[in-house]
Amino acid sequence: MNEHETPSLPYWQDDLLRGESRIRGARALIRLRLHTSVERSYGQHQPVRLSQPTGPRTFIHGEPDLREPQLSLAVDLFRHPHQEEVGVARTTDWNGVRHRPIGTLQAACYPEDRLLASTEGALFDPYVEPDPQTDALLTSLWTSFEALLVERSPATARLVTASWEELYEPADWRTLLEMRGYAPLSDHAFGKTHPAARGKAAHA
Repeated sequence: MNEHETPSLPYWQDDLLRGESRIRGARALIRLRLHTSVERSYGQHQPVRLSQPTGPRTFIHGEPDLREPQLSLAVDLFRHPHQEEVGVARTTDWNGVRHRPIGTLQAACYPEDRLLASTEGALFDPYVEPDPQTDALLTSLWTSFEALLVERSPATARLVTASWEELYEPADWRTLLEMRGYAPLSDHAFGKTHPAARGKAAHA
């Protein structure tokens, strides 16, 4: 490396255990790799209007995944294979852990508006269930990510999200949002009060 070059930093900054869920009938531990960066917002694609559309924002990208052992198998082949057997396993070596992403989560915090916007929360195939209201894995990820955002954004007053998700029927997605405590703000957005802000208002 040239002495004037800046070493590149890894994209994922945090690796967190976020709980347990059932995947294909089996219990599995879900981990979340997290990237956070401060950048300038231009506000074009947010579900609500911003008072400072070109102000700073904190972008949060989460990638939930499963960890699987990465194994290599050494096989001694038979000189004359018979039926379906071609050889016999000789050794199995552990080569670390492989990440298997199961979805993607994105959000942005706008300090000037005290606003936290969830912009994406979706599972990858083959983990997607047709009805989000009964999808235990989706609910687990949503709850975990929202709790993490609230914990790291204590000054936030409002949480907002888009009123649709392309993977699901619009009515099913809106019902899920209402189950999560969100209420319609417009045809395009749902929102709710930040729990900390709601508590402060109650004691004011």
